Amino acid sequence: MDCQRCERKVYHAEKQVASGVPFHNICFSCFCCRKPLESLTYQENCGEIYWKQYYGQNFGPQGYGYGIGAGALQTLL
Repeated sequence: MDCQRCERKVYHAEKQVASGVPFHNICFSCFCCRKPLESLTYQENCGEIYWKQYYGQNFGPQGYGYGIGAGALQTLL
């Protein structure tokens, strides 16, 4: 199988799989910042993988009150 990022052949010893798609170990990095990822630190969208923080910024909920912190969605009494 070919790597999703560089499109070269991926051998079993150097393979990381995200959503059923193979990547080389060095290609298994955030699409935005190229930070190396682990199996628990990524989110996938449209065949690309992102660090969870960048995924939330680019594809998460948008608008007032989202992403500001733990108390962002509190209601006013």
